[in-house]
Amino acid sequence: MWPGTHHLYERHFRERGPRALLEPPPAVELGAPVQLVCEAGDVVLLHYELAHTAAVNTSDVNRIAVYFRLWLREIDRQRWECLANLWRGWRIGA
Repeated sequence: MWPGTHHLYERHFRERGPRALLEPPPAVELGAPVQLVCEAGDVVLLHYELAHTAAVNTSDVNRIAVYFRLWLREIDRQRWECLANLWRGWRIGA
């Protein structure tokens, strides 16, 4: 994953406005990646705007990953606001 890239993408969407949704993905300078090395049972939570990818498993141990993607009920109507504000749609507490 590339630390801090969620802020780069947020800034891009704020600067370009809603038309950014109709454009190709932004070409931003990602910087150096950081590989996450996890142990069995580890949980990784990340913001969906954080640039990330899978890495090749070169070990003799099988790797099993389970992904959960959370969606807002009204995401199609709020997508632009969520991309331009990292914490739009998230709330803490009940």
